Amino acid sequence: MHEAQGVDPVGTAPRWDALLVVEIPGPWPRDISEAPPFSGLCQAPSATIEGADGRVWRPQGVVPVGPGTAVISYERSVAEERRTGPFRRREWLLPEDRAGSLADLCRVLIEADEDAVAGFESMRNDPPEATVDLLLCTHGTRDVCCGGSGTALYGQLSGIGQPDSSDRAPTTSGARVWRSSHAGGHRFAPTAISLPEGVSWSHLDSTSATAVLRRADSYDALAGHVRGALTLPEPTAAVADREGFHRYGWQWFSTERTATLLDRSTPGVASAGSDDGNHDGAATGTVPAVRSETWSVAAELDAGAAEVCVAVELAGRVPRPPCRTTPVDPTDISTAAADVEPVDTDDVWRVAAAHWDGASPGPSRTRL
Repeated sequence: MHEAQGVDPVGTAPRWDALLVVEIPGPWPRDISEAPPFSGLCQAPSATIEGADGRVWRPQGVVPVGPGTAVISYERSVAEERRTGPFRRREWLLPEDRAGSLADLCRVLIEADEDAVAGFESMRNDPPEATVDLLLCTHGTRDVCCGGSGTALYGQLSGIGQPDSSDRAPTTSGARVWRSSHAGGHRFAPTAISLPEGVSWSHLDSTSATAVLRRADSYDALAGHVRGALTLPEPTAAVADREGFHRYGWQWFSTERTATLLDRSTPGVASAGSDDGNHDGAATGTVPAVRSETWSVAAELDAGAAEVCVAVELAGRVPRPPCRTTPVDPTDISTAAADVEPVDTDDVWRVAAAHWDGASPGPSRTRL
């Protein structure tokens, strides 16, 4: 429904410092943190786990694709906390006779106990460095939107990125698609996270997902699917970061970047309609603007330093349609209260923005 309403997904990505991805047999509980080994790492169901060094870890389950248990950590270091960029990937494959060590490996990773992590070195199973991972949400017990559309999309992509069942190596395409637990934003289903760059995507179809997996130069088409990088300091910084991707391509998301808030203010009234120069509210109505912000995101690219500045105008909340949390007959479009999750998660805004390079604004104004 959001896609039909023309809602821009940018700025709705969660913020995590690290992801702990574990192959977990189904059926999964509604909250993956209630499934072993995660259930032994937190006292109550939780979307994140705070590590010993203060980093925020996201527990993420994926459907097993072969014998043994794959464990993948994607991490940003504490020193990188104020920057945005790709995650470091480490991977292990625990044989069936070492299944009892699974909880220990997960625990020492979250505790940042590198001496203890070294004890699992014999089970390291890193893929080639250039491997692209796509965590595609198919978590039907969490949300029927992802369980339906996400699973259908996985079927369309399985020929492109199915991990090898014996060693989890990527296919000849150099990519792996994993059926994943909930990753936030199910109203934007099908949703996915691409790694190691750590970018959240919305409303994917086979064309856009394939472009992500193959790093296609389809920036115009892909920009509208970007929810944002997982390590940005604030949601509105994602507007500037996405513009960098739109202009400089995959190199932008694969490079260390610094996001800086240059200005924040609360204007009077902003138009919630299209940005066609008509701001009198006669056609579209006006709503109180929440605030305007100016963000700069800078990166060192192969061709030299690059900076994108974006003035973001938050022009009012968009009503979010309810999304069912229990399986129902797909022909039944009623919204009984018992089937609907409360609207208490991601904020979604209409975003109008003026963008430019460097410190001088350009003449154009664009709805992003």
